[in-house]
Amino acid sequence: MRLAVRLAARLAAHPAMRRETLMAWLLLTLAIVTEVIATSALKLSDGLSHRGYTVVVVLGYVASYVALARALKLQLEVSLAYAIWSGVGTAAIAVIGAMFFHESVSVLKTVAIVLIIAGVAMLNLAPTPHTATGRVAVVTARPDAAVALVRALGDLTGAITELRAAEPSRAVRPHSVADAVPRVPTSG
Repeated sequence: MRLAVRLAARLAAHPAMRRETLMAWLLLTLAIVTEVIATSALKLSDGLSHRGYTVVVVLGYVASYVALARALKLQLEVSLAYAIWSGVGTAAIAVIGAMFFHESVSVLKTVAIVLIIAGVAMLNLAPTPHTATGRVAVVTARPDAAVALVRALGDLTGAITELRAAEPSRAVRPHSVADAVPRVPTSG
C-alpha cells in the first residue's frame, strides 16, 4: 500500500501532470488499497464465516473494481493499470502476510516479489505515445516514474530484509511429505 501511495505522490508532483491523469493515478491507488484491505479481510474471515470481515471483503473488492474501472475510463492503459494493481497488491499482501499472519518468508518469495515489481517498472517505462484511437496516451515513459519505482522497490526490499532479520530461527522443515510423516518403528 505504501508503495502505491508513494508512487502516486511522486507522479502527482510532476509539473506536466494533467488533472485527468492525476485522477486516474489516484483512482488506481484507491483500487490497490481497497483490494489489499479486502484480501487481508479475506484471510481473517475464516472462509467467509465471520460476518463482519465478509462484509469488508465484499465491499472492498467492489470498491477496488469500481476504482480500477474509473481509472481505465480516464484513459489509463489497461495493461499498465492491471499490472500495477495486481503487482503492487501481490507484493503488499506478501509483506502483510509475513508481518501480521506469520506466513513464511523465503529467498524465493523475495525474488518473486522483486521480479513482479521489476515487471511493473518495465511496463511503466515502455514508450506508448498514442493509443489505438490516436489519442495521446495518459501514461508515457518518464524518468521520474523510473526513479519512483526504483525507490519503491528499494523500500520493499528493505522491509523484507528487516522482516527476515527480526524473524526468529525456525526448526528445519521437511523437504518432502515423506519426511514429514513420523516413522513408526517396525519389529522385524
